Amino acid sequence: MSAQRWCTPGAVWTYEAGMFLAGYHRMSYTHDSIVGGHLAQVIDRLSMVQYPQPSAPYWSEPVESHTPVAVITREADEVIYVWSGSDASWDTLYWFGAAPGDHWYPAHWQDDLEQCGRLLVADTGSTVVDGILLHWLEVNDQLVYERMGPTWDMFLYCPHLIIDGPMGMRCYSDEEMSFNFTQFDCGTLVGVEAVAAARTSVYPNPGSVELRMDLAPGVHVVVLVDGLGREVLRKEVLGPHVAVGMQHLRPGVYNVLVDGSRAERWMKQ
Repeated sequence: MSAQRWCTPGAVWTYEAGMFLAGYHRMSYTHDSIVGGHLAQVIDRLSMVQYPQPSAPYWSEPVESHTPVAVITREADEVIYVWSGSDASWDTLYWFGAAPGDHWYPAHWQDDLEQCGRLLVADTGSTVVDGILLHWLEVNDQLVYERMGPTWDMFLYCPHLIIDGPMGMRCYSDEEMSFNFTQFDCGTLVGVEAVAAARTSVYPNPGSVELRMDLAPGVHVVVLVDGLGREVLRKEVLGPHVAVGMQHLRPGVYNVLVDGSRAERWMKQ
């Protein structure tokens, strides 16, 4: 198990810009500081976002913004805390020491906690990513890795809310390891239409009952891999129009491979 579980030197997280946006949000651990009487890690945010337009060329020029202090965290006793400057308080972001059945609530949730819902730990384990052994938690159908955090967004939001924000991790890297969740460059700014044209389309996404694809005529092999790198489905299909039942899979994010090549990331609701 790695000694440092969060904000290792050189840590950078890159996320998709949003559901209807193109571009990315890049979070970088920049330095340490004393905040609220504790040694804390300061994380900045660089956003490069293209907004959809009602007519050609369909996408705006990239809009760049930089927030020098976007997130402040600290680590103590296997808990990662996050700072709220508005009320000058710390709250739990991740609890890496949690066991199945343990729970906490989304950080700085200001409404009725029971209405929001608990972040319940269903399972724990370890996996090797780029040669580094990482501990993980399964929390409300999301995998939360030490170093990386969740692979959807840095924050675990209230389970009953839909949040307009980052829509999946593209890449994580630090001085010892790197992990890429997409076949594209971490800094890609191309619009959604161009990205979709460059890869096999998987739909509906997110989905629940079945996964559909339009492939070339003939026999293909479809493989689904979960967030831990485990193969959870392998099936021969006949193109051009393919539908694969997904009722047996647990909710989560999967990588879809067609004939050995990565097609797209698919989310099971």
